[in-house]
Amino acid sequence: MGFCASTSASAANGWTRVIVEKPLGRDSESSAALTRSLKQYLDEDQIFRIDHYLGKELVENLS
Repeated sequence: MGFCASTSASAANGWTRVIVEKPLGRDSESSAALTRSLKQYLDEDQIFRIDHYLGKELVENLS
């Protein structure tokens, strides 16, 4: 599994946040790999993990 991110993706001003929908990955190993990849670019307090069902309405309202 690969995760590509750019350090330029972080906001110069304001907050940078990433929302990841659970379940993360295909299994425990891929979930841990995703978390390690995210933590290369983000602090833990910038990563939000939301439940698929609970996040559905949020994602639909983003556009």
